[in-house]
Amino acid sequence: WVCLVFFAGISAQTSPTLRDMIITQDIVPPPPTPGRIIFERQANGVLLKWGPLYTGNVTGYRLYFGDQSRNYFGVFGGKMSPIDVGNVTEYYLEDLEVGKMYYFSLTAYSDDPLRGESAFAPETTYLP
Repeated sequence: WVCLVFFAGISAQTSPTLRDMIITQDIVPPPPTPGRIIFERQANGVLLKWGPLYTGNVTGYRLYFGDQSRNYFGVFGGKMSPIDVGNVTEYYLEDLEVGKMYYFSLTAYSDDPLRGESAFAPETTYLP
């Protein structure tokens, strides 16, 4: 919303007037959505990998995880979701509980606060 306040001029016979007003908003799209996460089993954890995004002024990625589908509020191995992994395309997580299903997703972000964060990448599951 816009609020304009007018004050009377020096003499009582003058008053400010508004002739034209143009308000524009630049729509800045969020960064593109990353692709699906793939994983490689490791001796004591999992290496998560994804493809880089070359468009949309992407400056980093956030890795989301949890133990329920689309509920990414996990804490594993002393790390809390989401993890800001920076501008890399893989991340290693360790100390996952054997026999427990884990759910992962990823977003991209920009250093431009108007662009915010992308939509979630397709969910990936992992069972150690």
